[in-house]
Amino acid sequence: MASQNAATNGDGVTAYRTESASLMNDDKRRNDKQTEDQRPPFTVGSYALGIVMILCVAVIWTYASVLIQYIYEAEEYEKPYFMTYFNTNTFGVNNIGFLLLSSWRRLPWKNGERTSSLVIYDDALKRTFGSGASAPDNEPADGADVSRGGPQSEAERIRPYSKFRVFKCAAFFCPIWFLANSLFNASLAATSVSSVTVLSNTSAIWTFLLSLIFFNQKATWPCLLAMTMTIIGACLVGFSDAENTENETVGGDIYALLAAIFYAVYTSIIRWHASDDDRYSILMLFGFVGALNTILFWPFLLIFHFTDFETFQTPGGIQFALLLVNALVGTNLSEVLWARAVLLTSPTAATLGLTLTTPLAMTSDLLIKQKSFNAMYIIGAVLLTLGFICFNLEQQLMKLLKGSRSS
Repeated sequence: MASQNAATNGDGVTAYRTESASLMNDDKRRNDKQTEDQRPPFTVGSYALGIVMILCVAVIWTYASVLIQYIYEAEEYEKPYFMTYFNTNTFGVNNIGFLLLSSWRRLPWKNGERTSSLVIYDDALKRTFGSGASAPDNEPADGADVSRGGPQSEAERIRPYSKFRVFKCAAFFCPIWFLANSLFNASLAATSVSSVTVLSNTSAIWTFLLSLIFFNQKATWPCLLAMTMTIIGACLVGFSDAENTENETVGGDIYALLAAIFYAVYTSIIRWHASDDDRYSILMLFGFVGALNTILFWPFLLIFHFTDFETFQTPGGIQFALLLVNALVGTNLSEVLWARAVLLTSPTAATLGLTLTTPLAMTSDLLIKQKSFNAMYIIGAVLLTLGFICFNLEQQLMKLLKGSRSS
């Protein structure tokens, strides 16, 4: 538990990664010329390792939410805003890249400044060093030593985004990101992990709706079918939770849906301001987000404290340790594992791995909370899962339909 998808956060990792998966599939639709032979050489061992990583990430995302609820209840530290602030600040660790990576330091602050172009010789190298980096230090960064008839004619020259453009993108979406994660954490204080996980997966559909409105994305029948199943499934889950009068589960469901909507908004902002993810580092982007959130959102800790909206309390030793584990493992480690898993397998395989979070979350609630699920809830969860799969397999379903018509 980004884009989720993410990353993510506070800990809205599932929803963030849902967004990341949605973005990757959008990129795949826009780049039909990209083929499987552009990926790293396939081996059974590497693909199996990627599948193992996907399974690990699904478990991490699910039990990060379980851990948050444990901190709220067993440790009696129900501070959704502070947890969001703490978790998001850990993204600042990514800024160590400016110390360790010369490719980050060589980027200009603005594009008007002189900088070397980026020469990428294959897709695997681009993914390893790329995303706004320059070629490795032992390669000719500006292509000056490459003859016109040689490898340069086969190379892809990419001009990376400047630091200012990446920073501006971070500044645009970090408030939306912070709000989405705050709502996500608040939802875990009011409803079950299962409901939060299931409803947060609707973020891909909200992203699709925003794409229809602002990006003129084509509405295909798999997307419309997915949207219908998602809306019906979300209503069924909400109605099922409404029957539970033990706590404010409906309020928690509303928070989860609002979080999913704001995740979709922040994803659309990234798509608008930095759509070409081969030209910047996502780690640098979230490093800026961590720094901005540290500076911008600490005053609200005081405001919420003095208005009794959320009183500030310094976490104890165990509470701090659990918060740190949640931030570093549930957020940062899952980032690395997810990115590597996508490279070793495919965006589709990684996306389908997200569906594992629903049965994992329901199982955890069944075993840990002794929560029972009625038929309405199960049908709603199944519809949401099918809608998620249908949305992310849109390309394959359209090809299947065209193939059946041609035959």
